[in-house]
Amino acid sequence: MLHRFKFLACSFAFLCCVQGAPTSSSSPSSPSNIPESIGRSSNCQNLTFTVTATAVNKVIPSPAATALSTQDGVNAFYASLPSLLASSTNQTRNGTYNLAAIYCLPHNHTHTNSSTSTTPLQILIHGSTYTKEYWDLGAWGTGPSSNSWTRFMNNAGYATLAVDKLGNGASSHPDPVYDVQLPLQMETIHSLITQLRSPDLSPIGQHKEYILVGHSSGSILAATLAQTHPDDISALILTGYPAGGSNNKGGIPSYHYLPAHLNPRFPPTLNPGYLLMNSEANRTSAFYYAGHYDPQIPHLDFLTQGAQPLGEGFNLGPATQPAFKGKVLVVTGTKDPAICGFVPVDECAFNSTRIVGVNGSFGGNSGFDYYMPDTGHDLNWHYSAGETYGVVVGKVGGLLGGPG
Repeated sequence: MLHRFKFLACSFAFLCCVQGAPTSSSSPSSPSNIPESIGRSSNCQNLTFTVTATAVNKVIPSPAATALSTQDGVNAFYASLPSLLASSTNQTRNGTYNLAAIYCLPHNHTHTNSSTSTTPLQILIHGSTYTKEYWDLGAWGTGPSSNSWTRFMNNAGYATLAVDKLGNGASSHPDPVYDVQLPLQMETIHSLITQLRSPDLSPIGQHKEYILVGHSSGSILAATLAQTHPDDISALILTGYPAGGSNNKGGIPSYHYLPAHLNPRFPPTLNPGYLLMNSEANRTSAFYYAGHYDPQIPHLDFLTQGAQPLGEGFNLGPATQPAFKGKVLVVTGTKDPAICGFVPVDECAFNSTRIVGVNGSFGGNSGFDYYMPDTGHDLNWHYSAGETYGVVVGKVGGLLGGPG
């Protein structure tokens, strides 16, 4: 258990704040074309889903909001977090929430429900401090198309649905510690998938296969869902996946988290339990492999990062996922300091033995494969992205058969 907490403590942000009621929302909206002015493909549409979810989350004592207003205060809370989690209690949280998404069809399809029955759908779940834009041109909107997972997969014949997790991006922002924890986030994605698989509820029609793709904490969410609701999906693609733990040492203070509401990009009324990384240099060293990316990208990434809900890392989900009977593909870089360790990254102990071990944790799977590119944590923002995407398409095709 200690190694699992080490990954939690060193790779994700989590703090505590004042409790608040969930945000209610309206019914799923009809798709509307995303303006080309922000760089989206013409085959993509905005969607908003209403989901209702219930989960058992952790409860820990809340620090005063003023304690989160300084770096020393944030670090002091992190230092106390292991003991707080060890003595935490549980409570049921529930509500109705909006999940914002971007739906993109393969380029030879049109936006009609009848056109998707032979098309597999990849449901894309971003990591912490990111939003659904991670999968395309970045939150700044001008990332290279060669770094777009979405566009590559659309060209390969897959439809994609990139989703803002609960408490992230344009989705609902309920209480960042009592509500926005892994169990409730996972149940909102389960509710979304239930809608997608229902002929009467889905606004995008039915698809040939439902593949859940995660990055970093999004991969942990995907693995948790596969164990809890194994019939939701036919395959998992886990990128930037911790594979049972992290060798990271002492990463928390170096991120320099401060409340997002102190940044003019966010409303001043935003709950102080939503954080931003405040050190560009240390964010870059954690997420990027030096010399293997366009140096402009980490700066733009830092300036447009998403707000991190404090409770998002309180829970790492089950250590094993034997209930899932589908296919599993793991893609994690050999130079991933957010998982492998910072000092020094070249002595990273995250090797093929560990990643192959994921096969054992998904003991009931019907097919397993992996790929370890020479890249950092943010697979999408390295020069090797296109090569990685090509390998993913080939390996998914080998596991499931190709799209179409």
